[in-house]
Amino acid sequence: MMNRVKVELALFWLALGFFSRIPVPANLDFSANKLNQSCRYFPVVGWLIGGCCSAVYYFTQLYFSVDIAILFAMLTGVLLTGAFHEDGLMDSADGLGGGWTREQKLAIMKDSRVGSYGSIAIWFVLTIKFALLLSYSNISVSSYNSVMLALLIAHPLSRTVATVMMFISPYVRETADTKSKSVAEPKQRSDLYISLILGLLPLLLLPELILPMLFALVVFVFCFRRFVHKQVGGITGDLLGLAQQLSELLIYMVLIIGLQG
Repeated sequence: MMNRVKVELALFWLALGFFSRIPVPANLDFSANKLNQSCRYFPVVGWLIGGCCSAVYYFTQLYFSVDIAILFAMLTGVLLTGAFHEDGLMDSADGLGGGWTREQKLAIMKDSRVGSYGSIAIWFVLTIKFALLLSYSNISVSSYNSVMLALLIAHPLSRTVATVMMFISPYVRETADTKSKSVAEPKQRSDLYISLILGLLPLLLLPELILPMLFALVVFVFCFRRFVHKQVGGITGDLLGLAQQLSELLIYMVLIIGLQG
C-alpha cells in the first residue's frame, strides 16, 4: 500500500514539475513511461494553480479593487506555470496563421520567436479572460465567491481537456524531444479515466451545470480535433497549450451563462 502511494506521489511530482515552476523533489526517478503516466494528475496541477490564483484574488480584493485583484490572480497563474500554456497558444497562433503547408506550420511552431499572430492571440485571450472574470463580480453564487469559484473550476477542467486531446489525436512532431513526446502520448486508458474524475470533481460545487458544461466541452473537443487534424494532422505540445487556453475561456463563458440563468 505504501509503495503504491509513493508511486502515485512521484507521478504527481512529475506532473507538477513539468507543468509548473513550483519546486518539486530533486531526486525524482524520471523516465519517459512515468512522465507518460503523470498525465493522470494534470487536473490536480490545475487544482493547485487555481487554488493559488483564488487565494491571491481573495486577499488582494480586500485592499484593492476587483479588477486589480483579478489581474494579480491572472499574473499568479502565469508565474506559477512559467507561461507554459500561453507560450503554446502563441506558438500555435503563429504556426497556424503564418504557415501554408503542414511542414511550414510545424516549423513555425517550433521557432521560439513570437510573431504578429502570436502577439495578437495572447492579447485577445488575456483580455477576454480578464473581462470574463470581471463579469463574475456582479454574479452572486450563494456562499461562494464567484470569481474564486470560476478559477477553481476552470483551471483543472481545462487541463483535463488537454489530456483528452492527447488520447484522441496522434502526436505529429516526430523530431520533438523525448519529454514533450512522452507527455503528448499517454497510452493507458486508466490515466484518462483518473484525469476525467479529478478534473470534473470541482463541478460538484455547481451540479446543475455539469451536463451543460460537459456538452460544451465535448463539442469543443470534437471541433478542435477536427481543426488541428485538418491543419497539421494531429496534436503537438503547442496545440495542447492552445486547447487548454481556449477551453479555459469556454468554461468561463458556460459558467457565466449558467450562473446568470
